[in-house]
Amino acid sequence: MVRSRAVFFFTSANPSLDFGGMLGESKSDIYDLIPPHYLPVTQRFPSGTTADEIAGFVRAKGLRYPFILKPNIGERGWMVERINDERQLEDYLQKIRVPFLLQEFVDYPIELGVFYVRRPHEPNGRVTSIVQKGFLSVVGDGTSTVKMLLEKNSRALLTFDFDSAFYRDLLRTIPQKGEKRIIEGIGNHCRGTTFLNAAREID
Repeated sequence: MVRSRAVFFFTSANPSLDFGGMLGESKSDIYDLIPPHYLPVTQRFPSGTTADEIAGFVRAKGLRYPFILKPNIGERGWMVERINDERQLEDYLQKIRVPFLLQEFVDYPIELGVFYVRRPHEPNGRVTSIVQKGFLSVVGDGTSTVKMLLEKNSRALLTFDFDSAFYRDLLRTIPQKGEKRIIEGIGNHCRGTTFLNAAREID
């Protein structure tokens, strides 16, 4: 900061993003920079959108439950939800007060963050690191409910919202012995995700 005489000098690292992606960036503006064939179906909606309007879009695009809803401008996984049914959709629309995105749910087995760096004077860049998301999960013992298993997980006690209506039914279920159940599929630290070093995959 002293050398550059600019407090926010680091925002130049991602010149196409507002504030370099530090805060307040529009997700839809970022998606506009990416070729569409790399993206799931995505649509921006204003606050006040009704469930019928959402349902109409979902039908028109041939989508189905589940899908993802998230604020167009958000931080640290705030209000990012997997919507599994109409009840959860209604609950979400009652809470969201800002423009939001609907995205097709992508059910891949792993999620990675790939960090790519290219300096302005270089024709090609390089991958400097890869992180793999370790989602918050439990392993069943055949007798304990998901809630009981989570209460033994120190990470869950710090991050999981046990009172959320989204997880009410899940918390009552009893996984079979040895069954791994992913509880939170939103890959963010504050949602219980562990970031794992996958640099071995760089090639």
